[in-house]
Amino acid sequence: VMLHLAASTANYASLLERSDITAAEESYAYAIRILQQLADARPNDAAVHSDLALTRNSFGAFLSSLGKYSTAIDQYRRSADLFADLAAKAPSSHVYRNDLALTNNNLGLALSKNGHPKLAEVVFGDAAEIQWGLLTTDPDNITYLGTLGGICNNLGMVREQTKDLEGAAVAYSEALESQEKALKAAPDNKTLRDFLSRTCFNYSRVCQQTGNIRTAMKTTIRRRELWEHDSEHLLSIAREFAEASRICSEGIANGAEACTAEECLRLAAESLRMAADAGLERLTSDDAAFFV
Repeated sequence: VMLHLAASTANYASLLERSDITAAEESYAYAIRILQQLADARPNDAAVHSDLALTRNSFGAFLSSLGKYSTAIDQYRRSADLFADLAAKAPSSHVYRNDLALTNNNLGLALSKNGHPKLAEVVFGDAAEIQWGLLTTDPDNITYLGTLGGICNNLGMVREQTKDLEGAAVAYSEALESQEKALKAAPDNKTLRDFLSRTCFNYSRVCQQTGNIRTAMKTTIRRRELWEHDSEHLLSIAREFAEASRICSEGIANGAEACTAEECLRLAAESLRMAADAGLERLTSDDAAFFV
């Protein structure tokens, strides 16, 4: 009865998240108190401990959405500890290990947003190691591949925060490898396509900043392939090529190839034509000024 009450309360809390923040927070706290009592009374009941871990993770996500990162971090850490214990007691269970990786990813995001990128980097690294381990036994699992891609992308972002651009480039490259495999297995999955596109954008940006314009161009071309019939994305990609041309022009004196700036301009113009073919009717004044 208590377990059903806790589950109902947690579900009720999730329904209240947008309508009554205070009631949602109180309901999550109440559900966690019930589950903690049950977990203390049943130390070997994996289902109860898993429910407690999942509820703490959900509560952490809710708190993060409110900007209460310190409290969210505490919930994520408690959730991660529970999943780590469950995974240690059932090493053959991939579910607990995957849940641990997801919780660590959420913890890393909260740490990053709360001003702790170095701690976040460690946590993202731990999450990635778990996913790589899962993929050694199930290398074609789309969920694992997609999750690993997201974690590595987040790892790249915190490395950018700490000005480790080379490390960020490595993380983004690893993210792309996993996301490309996932999308190849599920080419109609829009979520996977969106995540791959974001990682391409991030990787291209870092490559530009480190002077690796050729790789940046190649990555942006790949992003364009994802959105051949989407005018808004194509317009954004045209802007990327135009910006790359400016960066390249400024870097010619430092050894950049003179022809690369012209090639980026050609790709920008080509992308604009594709956007028009995809339905873009006119440029805003800001967009028009950008391409002048």
